[in-house]
Amino acid sequence: MHAIIRQGEGKYYISAVFGYYRDVTATDDYERYLEGIHKPYRIVWDFEKKRLIKWLNMVPNTKYIIPQVLIVDCDQSNWKTNEEGEGCVDFLSKELLNSFLDEDMSVDQITSEYCWLKARHMAYRVIQD
Repeated sequence: MHAIIRQGEGKYYISAVFGYYRDVTATDDYERYLEGIHKPYRIVWDFEKKRLIKWLNMVPNTKYIIPQVLIVDCDQSNWKTNEEGEGCVDFLSKELLNSFLDEDMSVDQITSEYCWLKARHMAYRVIQD
């Protein structure tokens, strides 16, 4: 999946999209509706393509609905998603993404971190069984 990311003031860039989450926490129906519009975010590269960042779908702190992410390639064949459409690429997880978001990590470092966590999880399951 790829998207055009709107930075504001006429600046844009293209990024791969690694995840989509909503993180709606409200219990009131109307508040859930509002959070469903204003809280969704995508996991994308920053402008310099040095780190993964959370980027809100809509411009924050405005009464208008102004999109910041325009999906140009919607292929999610290599994604793990739940029934609400939230999820990420199959080699990552939300926990792993949260552990290194906004840090300067290359693709190789992200992949090696994933492999280490996966091996640790497999060892834990073997010991537990």
